[in-house]
Amino acid sequence: MAEINIRSRRSGQNFYSLDAKLEDGCLLLSGQDIGPVAEDVWGGDSDYEYWYRFDAENTGKLFQHILGEEAASASDEALLNSFRDWMGAAETEEKLTDACREGGIHYEFFSY
Repeated sequence: MAEINIRSRRSGQNFYSLDAKLEDGCLLLSGQDIGPVAEDVWGGDSDYEYWYRFDAENTGKLFQHILGEEAASASDEALLNSFRDWMGAAETEEKLTDACREGGIHYEFFSY
């Protein structure tokens, strides 16, 4: 299993974090938004947690989209580092969800 932090940043009283984990060929992203912005957006609770889960087939499609042919021979650590680089300094997962929609890449989303 390989894990990496995609982003951790503080903005005023708010904290945003996104981590990625590859296990058995499946990608799991787990995010957390903490602070007044979470209260304002989601109502009441100052902690919003969410997950994107990709099965092995769609994990492969996503990394193929990001890396092209290199994805097939890359280590899990290299895949996650490439994913972090690809996401860049984005504050949301809009780039990811757009790529998934355009590429027919499916995932499950959970939040509370």
